[in-house]
Amino acid sequence: MAHPLLTLLFLAPLAPGFPSDAGDAPCNEGAPPNVLVIVLDDIGTEFLSAYGIGPDLAVTPNIDRLATEGTMFTDCWAMPLCSPTRAALQTGRFGFRTGVGGLVPNGGYALPLSEVTLPEMLDVGTGGLYEHAVIGKWHLGNPSVGGDFAPNLAGYGHFVGSVHNFVLPDTFFSWAKITNGVKAPCAGYATTVVVDETLAWIANTTGPWFATLNFHAPHWPWHTPPENLYTTSLLHAPPISVSPRPYAKAMLEAVDAEIGRLRQGLGPVFDDALVILVGDNGTDNLVVTAPYSAAKAKGSVFEGGIRVPLMVRGPGVATGVSAGLVSVVDIFPTVADAAGVDLEACMGGVTLDGLSLWPYLQDPAEPSLRKYLFTELTWPNGLLPPLSYERTVREKRYKYIKSTTIGEHLYDLQLDPLENQNLLDGPLNPEQKRALRRLRNALTDVLAS
Repeated sequence: MAHPLLTLLFLAPLAPGFPSDAGDAPCNEGAPPNVLVIVLDDIGTEFLSAYGIGPDLAVTPNIDRLATEGTMFTDCWAMPLCSPTRAALQTGRFGFRTGVGGLVPNGGYALPLSEVTLPEMLDVGTGGLYEHAVIGKWHLGNPSVGGDFAPNLAGYGHFVGSVHNFVLPDTFFSWAKITNGVKAPCAGYATTVVVDETLAWIANTTGPWFATLNFHAPHWPWHTPPENLYTTSLLHAPPISVSPRPYAKAMLEAVDAEIGRLRQGLGPVFDDALVILVGDNGTDNLVVTAPYSAAKAKGSVFEGGIRVPLMVRGPGVATGVSAGLVSVVDIFPTVADAAGVDLEACMGGVTLDGLSLWPYLQDPAEPSLRKYLFTELTWPNGLLPPLSYERTVREKRYKYIKSTTIGEHLYDLQLDPLENQNLLDGPLNPEQKRALRRLRNALTDVLAS
């Protein structure tokens, strides 16, 4: 049975020309392209100069270049925390389907091995044509799904990195590096090591490849990177315990420098690849600055916690800015289309929540394929109804939040993009009443789909 793409009220019908099989995949006229997905850790849109939102920004010329070379999305939602975003990216499915609605702990529920991941989809959909690797931070596995072997058991042919955040005794400069399940001490700077490993793996591939490069930075533990990787002055910076932002900026600059080195090292291979850069959630509440506040940053379903950078460049990708309502779940079908995979033929019975980004990549002015956008944070992980949750759904103008902790909120993002005025605190006009009714229904529909 072919899987149904979500085409109820929550998702708009597919636009004419929407790539749906190998013949339509817009960048697959010749050999299937190499695909690189780069994930930044704890970076909201206001932390990157390409978006022109926040002050006191890191110097990131290589990321800025990616933004100008392809399509940059202004309205991309992730989940409020790391693990649920990574699960959504790997599966094209929301957390209430996979059971990963919050952080994956060192024990208990993790991303089930029954979920079809990006490499597994490519294996089935291309007949094993692609070599694949995930390098860097995983944060979707624990002993319940294979421990240090979790990324390999989830489908990746090669894994180098760590399965969780760096927690003492691990630091960015001294950590336990896992290579296909084998753990060994590593004294290299993590941001540099993951690029070294990516370059080495790609150099040894013989056919089309798919790689996910998950940087740990600028997630805590905040620190001073190697001096050749950043330009932010830390000479008079306050201690990290007082203000970690200068150090997070320096760490982001180190990531940018290493992206530049990766690009230079790959040369024409990079230029010919489909490159997708995305954030896993908003900026940390101890790092975030104007226009967002600490209370509405990472870990919340306010814009500062879920609106993340998304940039795509490569063969067949137009340059421009898209205001389409898009999500991290859309990366899964986008990669499928790039590789010429017919999802309906190879994912029978699996409900996907993602929509391919290709209509936007061909024309950034393409109207939004979605009428509504959804994300959530739930606890605990698992497929039973959560004990607590924050869920939100938005249309182009209005946004609705329903939460077990903060109740119901309604915002007019056109007039109040920083979500300062909950419209439910006062009387609603007729238009706002209609918006509230639409969004409540949309939330009910997506959870029932």
